[in-house]
Amino acid sequence: MRAVITLVDLQLREEALRTSFRFSCTDCQHFEPVTRGCSFGFPTEEHRQASLHLGAALNFCKSFELG
Repeated sequence: MRAVITLVDLQLREEALRTSFRFSCTDCQHFEPVTRGCSFGFPTEEHRQASLHLGAALNFCKSFELG
């Protein structure tokens, strides 16, 4: 999988909440709601359960395209 792992710090959390930052599979045009899968075949569970809690690790998909 092509991904970038980033730890949530206070700045990321505040900016993401302020800007309604979208990054999970369910917001991506490659996500297929019926199958709950990715059109590229990438795993989606970790991305769908992403958390903005401080210290959490976010796994950003490099193929993400806002749907």
